[in-house]
Amino acid sequence: MIDEMVAQKLPSPNQQIANLLRWMAEQVGEDHLAALEFSATDVCAIMGAASVDSASDLIDEASNSGLIQFVPDDCYRLTKAAWDRLAASELPHIPPQQRGDFVDSVRMAELREISDSQFDLTRLVRMCEEINSAWRAGNLISVAMLARAMVDHVPPIFGQTNFSQVTSQASRSVRGSFEHIQTGLRHIADSALHTHIRRRETIPTATQVDFRQSFDVLLGELVRILRS
Repeated sequence: MIDEMVAQKLPSPNQQIANLLRWMAEQVGEDHLAALEFSATDVCAIMGAASVDSASDLIDEASNSGLIQFVPDDCYRLTKAAWDRLAASELPHIPPQQRGDFVDSVRMAELREISDSQFDLTRLVRMCEEINSAWRAGNLISVAMLARAMVDHVPPIFGQTNFSQVTSQASRSVRGSFEHIQTGLRHIADSALHTHIRRRETIPTATQVDFRQSFDVLLGELVRILRS
């Protein structure tokens, strides 16, 4: 496994800081005001930094950003801003095998097998891969945005210019699923895409963006049309 581990990319600087905050929170437990003694050398690997100097720079960045507070000597404590950030980023722990994929693996295989002279599915397949990745990671705002992009991408396959037309022309057997996407998903995705920052905010939950069944019906219709 060594070659595979070496080939993996290091986390982004923001993720490295997040790793530090999460580790500090685990160490102090419920004592939110506790100070921890550590150096850049101690947490370099925990953060995923490329070097001790890089870890030191990011610790300084976290301090300058008001996420951690230096406590003499060689100690740091998490600030309220850090605890708020950690609370906002917490997601229910759901094992990946229980969360599953947004686009079913069978449907993915069907889409990859299609070779059509009129429509190139490369972008659609890539969006399906990315929405699966976002769903498994719990990146639910990204799920909503990608789902909206997919809905806007596929109408020409149905001979239409927009999804509202696709829905109105759909057969009775699939119209309910298409209407669910047209009315429900669009409002949720538009909120994710176009809402200005507000004094109080909420983030979408998995229940809110779970349009998997309706999307499977949609993608199933695409497969049926392109295979005919």
